[in-house]
Amino acid sequence: KNGILNATFYCSREKRRGRSPACGKQGEWNVMIYKIVGSLILVVGTAALGVYYAGQYMERLRNLIELKKALMQMQGELRYLHSAMPDLLETIGNRTQGVLSRFFLSLAKEMEKKEQGDFASLWDSQIKKKIPASALEPEARSLLFETGRQLADNDRQSKEDGITFALKQLEDMIQKRNKEKQNRLKLYYVCGIMVGAMLTILLV
Repeated sequence: KNGILNATFYCSREKRRGRSPACGKQGEWNVMIYKIVGSLILVVGTAALGVYYAGQYMERLRNLIELKKALMQMQGELRYLHSAMPDLLETIGNRTQGVLSRFFLSLAKEMEKKEQGDFASLWDSQIKKKIPASALEPEARSLLFETGRQLADNDRQSKEDGITFALKQLEDMIQKRNKEKQNRLKLYYVCGIMVGAMLTILLV
């Protein structure tokens, strides 16, 4: 924008000095080029922002699916293999991906250290350390905290009931996100381009 103003000012000054033929066409071309480049930068920038938000949405959906898969594995381990919790968490961490893998592996390591604090406290602290707020929607994050409190219960049936409840909630969330996915992604893409176009009209 400053380039456009400078080119315009320069041409106006040259016209007052009687040098408009030399400046006229060149100045007009400069202004046009600045406008085109500025418009492209704005549209590409806002479109990239739309792509970023779409990517964040898909990442949260993938994490919901990974969390559901991890809890299903945990339920099977508790029900049939009766594995020790640190071993169980390490196994799940090795089978999952992304932030959830780091969460389960870190939790297993902390439990092996036998640091002071009960399971629920360790679970909560590792969620805060290893799972960014942007990686899960608030509803899913709250459910994960609650699941940790259920797993802290010494009764195996209570643990299984807690996981069963969490799995049902996660399935509902995943179905809802899948239904709205196409519309949400289209909204992010279209809004990104439209915001760029509006800014171009207003500023360039």
